[in-house]
Amino acid sequence: MNAKLSTYHRKIAFGVLLYGIFTGAQASYRIVEITKDGTIDTGYTIYAGNQYLNKDGQVAGERHKYTGYTWFNDGGRVFTWKSNRLRILKTLGTDRLGYGENRVSGINKDGLVVGTSRFYDKNGIDQGERAVYWENGNLVNLGKAAEKLGFVTSTGAAINASGQVAGTGLLYENGQDIGTRPILWTQGKAQNLGILSVYAHSYSENTVIGMNDAGHVVGQSDYRTVLWANNTLQDLYPLYLDSNFGSPSPNAINNKDQVVGYGEEYSNGEFIGYYSFLWQKGVIQSGTINPDPWPSSFATAINDLGEVIGYDYLSNQYDYFQHAYFWSKGLMTDIGVLGVDEFGTGNSLANAINNKSQVVGYSSYYENGVAMGSHAFIYQNKTLTDLNTLLPLGSGWLLDNALAINDEGQITVHGTYTQGLVTYTGYALLTPN
Repeated sequence: MNAKLSTYHRKIAFGVLLYGIFTGAQASYRIVEITKDGTIDTGYTIYAGNQYLNKDGQVAGERHKYTGYTWFNDGGRVFTWKSNRLRILKTLGTDRLGYGENRVSGINKDGLVVGTSRFYDKNGIDQGERAVYWENGNLVNLGKAAEKLGFVTSTGAAINASGQVAGTGLLYENGQDIGTRPILWTQGKAQNLGILSVYAHSYSENTVIGMNDAGHVVGQSDYRTVLWANNTLQDLYPLYLDSNFGSPSPNAINNKDQVVGYGEEYSNGEFIGYYSFLWQKGVIQSGTINPDPWPSSFATAINDLGEVIGYDYLSNQYDYFQHAYFWSKGLMTDIGVLGVDEFGTGNSLANAINNKSQVVGYSSYYENGVAMGSHAFIYQNKTLTDLNTLLPLGSGWLLDNALAINDEGQITVHGTYTQGLVTYTGYALLTPN
């Protein structure tokens, strides 16, 4: 899409110029384009979360492409990007019209990519999903190992530093559907991690949420939060009941087996709201930054220092709004916003945190109470900063979201690029100078 440089973009560029003049600061980041959505038949998605960006600045995402005059969708393809090279990864076949589908779940430090691919036989007949990983562009079907255990379909949910993959599969026994089970693949060999039910052959629904570098897996078994570790299954739910906490939903696990998520808080048997939780070795902490009754608080990620990010729904006399928070050593801090409207409201969301205590995400942006969309931010040293003020002069980018940050400080971002009469949206990688 072509358009003239907007007044808004000029104001941003002028603001960055003033920032450099009055602070004497140099640009803090170099920016390199990853993808652009400049064509009408192709779209790209890079999801929020550090599982999609590794320590070497390699990124994993998805491409969706429409082909032909009939606008036929050829499905999704997983891609990787590194150092200006974008590679489209293979699928487990396509149907007779060329439709195939891949989904990405993460990339590890060595560039191994995990995900799910829909399997088509030689006649183009859909045989369901299979967990897969890609190594140097080569596709490995993990579903084959799972099929030996009775699984008919499978999905890949997480990959750790050593290349172990965790996911779920649909299990049949004696021709009967008995639900889903968690699976751990180690060096290509599949292991059924088991379920909470005392009846091992009964119907059960299980979901894998995440895995750490020790191969410990967190998820839900029949809607109860569980930790699969060292061939044992621990039910975290009774521990919550002892602390007036119920119905926990996990969102992440770190390398210290700390688990975060959200759940229902009770007082004297009465529901008093949704609270973020941090669980470690049988001890539960819950919290919120909302001082009002009936809060809604959700922990979404945790680093290896035990620092947590999440968000709360807040309100004033005019409206409801959402603020990101940073939770460290028992203290929950409201990250705040980059601007508010005339009623004092604005929204922010933290997407990722690295092991240097740096947080990235997006915030609503206002000028004189007028909404100007969202801007990408970095939060560090108790300071919230608009990433647009840290770009090189004349970069042409206006960043609306920061998606992930690795321990080198590299950040995947989304934004709009404008140069002259040309403008388009896309993804980019920021690298600290």
